[in-house]
This record gives sequence, C-alpha cells and structure tokens, in this order.
Amino acid sequence: MQRAREVYARMLETGASAEKAIAELGFKVVADEGQLVEIIKRAIAGNPKALADYKKGKVKAADRQSKGAVMRGDQGMAKTELVQQLLLQELDKS
Repeated sequence: MQRAREVYARMLETGASAEKAIAELGFKVVADEGQLVEIIKRAIAGNPKALADYKKGKVKAADRQSKGAVMRGDQGMAKTELVQQLLLQELDKS
C-alpha cells in the first residue's frame, strides 16, 4: 500500500504516467515464476495454519493468509493474479 501511495504522489508531482513513476522510483514488478515459487514455498512453510486450512477446504482463508506472506516476501511487487495461480498450485502439491 505504501508503494502505491508513493507512485500516486509522484504522478501528482510530475504528471508522469503510473509506469513512468514506477520506473522513476526504481520499483520493479516481480514476474519471474521461479523466484515467485521460491517465495511462495517459504510463505507456505512459514505458515502451517494456512496449509492446514487449505486442506480442510478453507481455500479463501488459506489464500488470504498465504498471499499476505508472499506479498511481504516480494515487497508487494508481484502481479496478484500470478501469485494467486502459483500459490494454489503449490498448496495443491503440499
């Protein structure tokens, strides 16, 4: 959330587009699936309750818990849709 505020503030200050403001601030979107899978595996390992909830059929609870851990692990710079897809794949494997 903080980074979004920084980007928005930069856009207001300079009139830059979101993409340009992101580049100017040096933020990079994490899109490397291998890197994301490693972050996801660490998030699952560090949150056994989320895995247990998922196995009990509480998909939304597990998704929310795990996704938060992943977003902290990548500083919120990964595409949410990709994180969700990879997260569910890894939860299914666990």
